[in-house]
Amino acid sequence: MGRTETAVELRTTVPEEIDRALAQVVALTGIAKTTLVRQALAAHLGAMGVIRPEVAEALRPVPTRGRGLATNRKKENR
Repeated sequence: MGRTETAVELRTTVPEEIDRALAQVVALTGIAKTTLVRQALAAHLGAMGVIRPEVAEALRPVPTRGRGLATNRKKENR
């Protein structure tokens, strides 16, 4: 790519089933949900031909942080 990309915050909601599936993948891989969502979005946009392949390839996995899954922390705080 050769240049630094500026990150833009994007907020959205997903159905509970997708959230549960993401949580399972996080638990299995240790990769943060945000990374999984970014990778899926980049793969989809790449398949549609609206972004360059190197954009998706440049994404690096980010490990989950803290004491585990955010959903587990929410349960602990109740």
